[in-house]
Formats: sequence, C-alpha cells, structure tokens
Amino acid sequence: MQPQDVLDFAYQIYKENDSEASYRTSVGRSYYSTFYPAKAVYEKLKLTGHGNTHEKVISGYEKKHPAIHSALGALFSDRVQADYHLSEKVTASHAKAALSKARKIQEKLGSL
Repeated sequence: MQPQDVLDFAYQIYKENDSEASYRTSVGRSYYSTFYPAKAVYEKLKLTGHGNTHEKVISGYEKKHPAIHSALGALFSDRVQADYHLSEKVTASHAKAALSKARKIQEKLGSL
C-alpha cells in the first residue's frame, strides 16, 4: 500500500458520505497519507526532532524544510481536532481543506 492509496481512500470517504463522522475520518486519513512519507523522508535525510513520534517527525522539518514543517503541523492539528475534540464540529469544508493540504504536502515530500 502506498500513501497515495490512503489519500485516495480519504477522498472516497469524503465524496461518498455526507456525515460528520465521515468528514472526521477523511481528515484523519488525509493526515496519515502524509505522515507515512514524511516519516520515511525524515529517516532518509537523517533529520532530528523532539517529542513523541509525530512531534519528532514534524519538528524535524522545521529548520531545513519550514514549509513542510508548517503544513504538516497544521494538518496534524486538524487531525487532532477531528479525532479528539468531538464537541468541535468538523464539516465537509474541513475535510476538503485537509485533502488539499495532504496533496500539497505529498508533492513537496516527493521533491525531496
């Protein structure tokens, strides 16, 4: 399975379902479609970061690749909101934005 497969599935969930649960799931899958390749590139480039696994990977991009750091951090925040803050509404617009962010992050990672 490739990260693009995960992003394609996130899009399918978003497109074929009209519920907040689906939008939350789509946001989460969008994030993970970028986290997997981000972690692989992090290891390949021997980047260093701090914190738990996700924080370490995200912070590892801060100095050499700040655009990836910022975009991945924003998408991680979206994922945390979708997964843990059930009192905060997640809409189709949120899911669509997460899909767009994920696509751009994957493109940036592919150029490294």
